[in-house]
Amino acid sequence: MSKKFKLGLITLGAGVLGIVGLLSCPLPSQAASHNTIPTTLRGTWYQTNSTFNKHYKEVPAKGYWVMKLSRHTLTTWKINNRGKRTSKKWVVLASKYKYDYRHLYVTKEPLFNKHRYVWNLPDMNLQDVQPRGRKNTIGETDGWAFWTFNKTVAHQKYHLLGTYQRQGYVDIWSKKKVHHVFSYTTQSSKKLRTLGIKK
Repeated sequence: MSKKFKLGLITLGAGVLGIVGLLSCPLPSQAASHNTIPTTLRGTWYQTNSTFNKHYKEVPAKGYWVMKLSRHTLTTWKINNRGKRTSKKWVVLASKYKYDYRHLYVTKEPLFNKHRYVWNLPDMNLQDVQPRGRKNTIGETDGWAFWTFNKTVAHQKYHLLGTYQRQGYVDIWSKKKVHHVFSYTTQSSKKLRTLGIKK
């Protein structure tokens, strides 16, 4: 997973925004409920570890990050190339966390284009609330968008999960374990307007 991820681990936190994040005009949710992750997003998704070569290009490295989206929980962990888990599991968002920034609260919203939509999963009303018994935990976000799409790379078709938080970085996950960096950074407003699912 690249450098930007983990909510608690994930740098959902503060910082000067390079570009506008999620638009704050939610549409009616089509999830089963605000505490239920849509079925189209659910499953286990993989992202190759990555590093940067001498030309400052992001390239694959050994191992993967794993993100599992179940009915009420988003969990992440790391595995090696053989699929063996090499880290603990982190529950990033869950409906059971009702009183702090980790609370799952699903809304359907536009991102950069009113004709496209994404699923925003964090509870935006609780982003400044720390978990009980903790102080100064990094976890705030101005939005964390999710959507699915298909892409063909080298004549191979992949089903992908796109995620977006800020600063033009589009974080992409695959249903298959593949050492290919799908994620990218862009400051092109034209390209950003293509993110999400067409209405």
